[in-house]
Amino acid sequence: MPNNRKVTINKAADFLRNPKVYKSARDRQEEFLKSKGLTDDEVQIAFKRANVLIQEDQRIKMLQSSSNILIQTRAGAIVTLGAEKHDTSKEKQRD
Repeated sequence: MPNNRKVTINKAADFLRNPKVYKSARDRQEEFLKSKGLTDDEVQIAFKRANVLIQEDQRIKMLQSSSNILIQTRAGAIVTLGAEKHDTSKEKQRD
């Protein structure tokens, strides 16, 4: 698959992830993408990529809502940030 087609499919997947677009009817989404020059196969690939990314975003949001904030990068690494933030303004007031 030529690189420019991969870029087009990735842009289509990003488009499908837009909340306004995501809520619209699938046939209208497909129709729009085809009007932009995507083939049936490319449209299906874009839908698969968009769905995977949406599921990944939902998993990240779930991880972030825990007491310790866990952030999973797209590479799969998980970074833990403590829920407590260190506030230096109180320390400055004590001095």
